[in-house]
Amino acid sequence: MLVTDGKGQEISRSSDNLFNTSAAKDVKLPLISQIKIIPTDIGAIIQWVTDEPATSQVLYGSDQSVNKSTQLDSRLVKAHSVHLSGLEANSPYYYQIKSADAAGNEVVMDPPGTFMTMITVPIGSRVGERASDFTLPIFQTQESVVLRSYRGQKILLTFWAVYCPECDRELYLLQTLKNKNIPNVKIIAVFLESTPDEIEKTIAKYKATNGDLTVPVVVDAYKTTAHLYNVEKVPCTFFIDGDMIIRNIEFGGFNVDQVEQALNDL
Repeated sequence: MLVTDGKGQEISRSSDNLFNTSAAKDVKLPLISQIKIIPTDIGAIIQWVTDEPATSQVLYGSDQSVNKSTQLDSRLVKAHSVHLSGLEANSPYYYQIKSADAAGNEVVMDPPGTFMTMITVPIGSRVGERASDFTLPIFQTQESVVLRSYRGQKILLTFWAVYCPECDRELYLLQTLKNKNIPNVKIIAVFLESTPDEIEKTIAKYKATNGDLTVPVVVDAYKTTAHLYNVEKVPCTFFIDGDMIIRNIEFGGFNVDQVEQALNDL
């Protein structure tokens, strides 16, 4: 600080000191866009995009009070996907999207949007149809996989065969996904037309190279379930949401990060 007299002559000068200006506070609300509703007869997937990373939550109900809400997903992302379940078929619903950025700036869509659940969803093997139920034994155990028991979870269902060269890599990718412990995801590998000896050798070979295999190895020895799903070539992977609706079908190998994102979007 500099002090002068009436003639502008310096009287005293203090030592220099440093100071910092405070950063401008973030008060900008996230901007919601690209809203997409994918209804079923008993649920819906609501997707949207924000212009900055933000949390994900949906308020919903049968009237404009939207007195129910999904669990808050606190991950900060730009592409959002929330699954509503337990809805009534052929019924109107209101919804509000809710997102908050890292600074706590929260936006709630207003007024609420609306959508209509479907009357029925046909059972089948095509995208948009409800996945056909099946019961198959788990290799070398007394247990079985019953598909309907996984309702409410996201399912990655892959049909596999020991004679398929591409399938060895697929099994490694499935185990990699399993090791990620993605919340609310079930991974199932169905072995087709394979004898117990062939499956045992395949598992032993995998373990020798990659370590433990904890993905459930399910046996479809006579391809009854494969025929149910119209599987003509392997590997063939079905992405099934919590309402048991087939959302995507992939043939051949896949990228782990892409599959993880697809499962998060179910």
